[in-house]
Amino acid sequence: MKKLLIIATMAVSLSAFGQGGMFLFQGAVRSVWDWWSASALKNDASNNVSFLIGSGTPLVDTVWTYANTGSGPSGSGTNAAWQLPATTIWNAILGDPNYSLAQNYASSTTPVQLTSATGGWNYNSSTAFPVTGTSTAGGSISVYVIGWAANWNGSSYATPAAAALAGAPVGWSAPFTYAYQSYPAGTPGAFTAASGWYQFAVEPVPEPASIALAGLGGLALLMLRRRH
Repeated sequence: MKKLLIIATMAVSLSAFGQGGMFLFQGAVRSVWDWWSASALKNDASNNVSFLIGSGTPLVDTVWTYANTGSGPSGSGTNAAWQLPATTIWNAILGDPNYSLAQNYASSTTPVQLTSATGGWNYNSSTAFPVTGTSTAGGSISVYVIGWAANWNGSSYATPAAAALAGAPVGWSAPFTYAYQSYPAGTPGAFTAASGWYQFAVEPVPEPASIALAGLGGLALLMLRRRH
């Protein structure tokens, strides 16, 4: 009898964290900026967005801070260019041990949405959906949004994995705490209404050869200054 009670309790617990609580993957205007299709920042329908859930500091923020010696805000700022190749940045995003791409429990897919002409987005027709692995009772979780070029070098990239393989321009928000709601009737707020949300830019990522050339140029300049 005790074994049956234990098994039943475990089943309820696993079920509660299986189908998940309710999220609203929606962003206000000017949430995501395009800095790869033109020389100046702009809002347009050129980027796809998705999000990751987890805890702590995202691995990509550690890489970013190290590469840029702390310049710019956490996440992809609109005031600095990348100093690392695409593979390094994408690997940090998709290979993070503490964060993983969210999964829409209802469709068994990763939530992906094209931004609007004003830099916002409305996934699932602005309807809340359950995220796999979160609690059906609702709760709070650390989240960050990623964005990438929807079309790059003549090809389209509908998923983060496809964009990563192509070395597509990428950007991400600072991590923030999102309060998701109970399944199935909870009414969560939009992502960009959450405390700690910060807009970000999607930027082109240099190739390794370009980084090497930039490094040699900087070294040559340093040697020239020392001689003078």
